[in-house]
Order: sequence, then structure tokens, then C-alpha cells
Amino acid sequence: MKIDVRSVHFDLSEESKQYLATRAERIGYAKDMIVDLLFVFTKDSKNYKLEVTANFRWGVQKISKEKEKVQERK
Repeated sequence: MKIDVRSVHFDLSEESKQYLATRAERIGYAKDMIVDLLFVFTKDSKNYKLEVTANFRWGVQKISKEKEKVQERK
């Protein structure tokens, strides 16, 4: 299983990349079924978006999206 992590409009810290690698180990049982996982983090004005794409050996692709608004500091 190949894991690719990308960030758009900001630099993802090494600590965050390591955290993702650790979390991805939890699905190690599926490594023979998943060809690759692509994590794309995008930051725009007040939002962070995460899109995860999993490509399976039998040709199915699943996409999961998450969005979080950035809290302004006062």
C-alpha cells in the first residue's frame, strides 16, 4: 500500500506527517486490498479541507472529505 500526503497552500509539519503514518498503520490489515491512499490537505482563507482517496485492487475508488473552520484567536 502506497501512502501519499500532500498539502496545498501551506506546509504540513513533519509531526503531522508522522501522525498520519501512525494512524495509517491501523488499517494495515487492509494493505493487500488497498493499492494506494492519497491524503490532500488544503487551506483557504478560513478553512482546512481534507480529502482522502483510497484505490482498491478490484478497481473501486472511495473518497472521503472533511472540512473544518479555523478558529480566530482573540
